[in-house]
This record gives sequence, structure tokens and C-alpha cells, in this order.
Amino acid sequence: MNTNTTTGLAGVAAGIAAVAILGLAAAAPAQAAPLPRGYTIGGSVSIIVSWGPASCIQLDWPTATQNVCNSGHSFVGHQYNVRPGQVIGVDPVISGNLYASCTVVDDYTGMVVKDDAGTLGDGYDVNCLVDTY
Repeated sequence: MNTNTTTGLAGVAAGIAAVAILGLAAAAPAQAAPLPRGYTIGGSVSIIVSWGPASCIQLDWPTATQNVCNSGHSFVGHQYNVRPGQVIGVDPVISGNLYASCTVVDDYTGMVVKDDAGTLGDGYDVNCLVDTY
């Protein structure tokens, strides 16, 4: 076999492999793109807060303030029927604790809408409030 034939066969084999790879890539299932806002209109969100070492923490919600006390140092709340123009989530007040964290999760997609964490004295305000739009 001469080198031109070998090179030609190698080129054909490489071309077939490339087409096969492109075919597999084209056949892969498409993934849904995340929503730019991170939450589902009309859906609900879960709000997870953790803190410590104190048993209590103040949670500032968009329309109210709530003191939560438990030995597990955690809280899960929900906001339903999310609509444009609302504020969702929570602003935990770290006072009396060494740390606080919060996460807002879209219940439909499982995507994290917002998360935040901080420690006492770091000069940072832990805040998981989100303006819907």
C-alpha cells in the first residue's frame, strides 16, 4: 500500500469519527436554560436560615419581623405565589450570634435564587432579600 492510500484512509477514518462525535453532540438532550431571575413566576420559594451559637435569631421579612428560637439553629420558611414587584426572602440579623447564613431556593427548579453568609464583626450585612421583576 502506498503512503497516499494510507493517508487517504486515515483521513476518511478521522472524518467519520468527527461526524460521529458531532452526531452524538447533536443528539444530546437539550437542557432548559435557567431563568434569568432565578425564580418561577407564580411558584414558591423556600428560605433556609442557619445561625449560631445562640438559640435565637431575628429574621426581618419583607413585611414583618420574626424572632426564631430553636436548638437546631436552623429555620425553613416558604413564600408562595411569587409575583413580579414583590420582595422575597429574608434578612437575618446576626446580633447575639457568631455567624448567620441564608439561602433562597426556587421550589420548582431547585435553583438557588440567592445565598449569603457572614460572621459577627466582619462588617458585612447578611441579606437574602430579592426584588422580583
